[in-house]
Amino acid sequence: MDEAVIDFKVRRKITPPAIAASDKVEPAPSPKLEVLVAAVKAEVVEAWRQTAEMAGLKLSALGLFAVRECEVRRGLPCRGRE
Repeated sequence: MDEAVIDFKVRRKITPPAIAASDKVEPAPSPKLEVLVAAVKAEVVEAWRQTAEMAGLKLSALGLFAVRECEVRRGLPCRGRE
């Protein structure tokens, strides 16, 4: 199994409004979090670290380039480069 580097960032908290029924108010649904998650093979990170080192630099971060966008929480199919 390949090793991976995984990182995440909480983008925002989503607080759904309370749902009003005809005769009573239901309690508000639990808050949700929108989270961006990225994973890359550890060998890719190591290759970039070595490249930076050869250039006399210290790698402090790698950027995320979106290849696919997935609406996992809504159950929609991925869209992007096929």
